Amino acid sequence: MGKMERSQIFRHFGIEAQIAKLHEEVDEVYEAYLSGDVEHLSEELGDVRLVLKQIEEDKEIRDFDVTRHWPAKEQRTLERIKEGYYEDRKTIG
Repeated sequence: MGKMERSQIFRHFGIEAQIAKLHEEVDEVYEAYLSGDVEHLSEELGDVRLVLKQIEEDKEIRDFDVTRHWPAKEQRTLERIKEGYYEDRKTIG
């Protein structure tokens, strides 16, 4: 499938449904990760990426526009780890 098919899927369901789907798929990634089944995990990661791709394409966001933020995000997280920012937190963000 290509961009046209992804767009059709996205337009059919709409942003609210696709965000709900994204939450569902992320939960499934977690379960697959815990199970240790790498094949299942890769399938669920694919589902997450597919929904994200639909959202990106709907707003004409290129991969570069997303990934260019990664180094700064990673650096900020490392700095926060050093500062103890996450000591009393169960999740990062």
